[in-house]
Amino acid sequence: ARTITTNTLWGAMASPIFLPLMAWLVLEFDWRTALRLSGVAVAVVVALVALAVPDIRGVGSAPTSLMAAIIAAGRDRATRAVLATTFLGGVATAIVILYQVPVMVTAGLTLAVASSLAGARGFMQLGGRIPMPRLVDRFGSRTTLRGAHLLTGVSCLVLPFAGVFPVAVVFAVVAGLAIGALVPVESIFTADIIPTESLGVVLGVTSLARGIGSALGPVLGGVLASAVGGRTPTLVVAAGLTVIAAVLVPVAQQRES
Repeated sequence: ARTITTNTLWGAMASPIFLPLMAWLVLEFDWRTALRLSGVAVAVVVALVALAVPDIRGVGSAPTSLMAAIIAAGRDRATRAVLATTFLGGVATAIVILYQVPVMVTAGLTLAVASSLAGARGFMQLGGRIPMPRLVDRFGSRTTLRGAHLLTGVSCLVLPFAGVFPVAVVFAVVAGLAIGALVPVESIFTADIIPTESLGVVLGVTSLARGIGSALGPVLGGVLASAVGGRTPTLVVAAGLTVIAAVLVPVAQQRES
């Protein structure tokens, strides 16, 4: 728990820096320029990381078929449940992150204030990650994961009322704590219920599931928002998905080979 928490603390520092920076770029230039520059930044960083990460495979270790490993992981009931809850979490959090600024602006805040609060929401992710080892020790990874999903749902329901500054602050705090806790506790919980020999593959597949959910969330949310003429129903649906995700979190004893 401590290792995963320490690793993910750095990610929580991104939002307080890049969200206000993106808002400034949009105001100074335009949204296309902001997207191009952020895309270049991501490409450069990923390339540097790819060059820096060492090869830790054992000498002479036989390569495993990725497809065979994924199929084997998919036969396990607990793994399927983890994939489902991670996918739904990806959908819900992507909708929150995508809609946080436009919903606050539509509700009455300025772009500068909304983007600053979104950055504060990112900073508050530290509050969800720093106490993670203690939370897991006291409540267990399953209860902590379910709580993080439900707290994400609460932030979805608060966001439509965030045109009032105090409510927007509440949203930033709740969403920050929830999303900050969700990412590390997903990995901690997976490590608790998956055998060590399968853990690497399962963590990779769950990351893929979260990525697919994060990609589909804004698309499906946009379709729904266009169909009903507003973003609030999409946020209500996202809140419902977090409840389903919390219910689907499996018990460790459910794991089957």
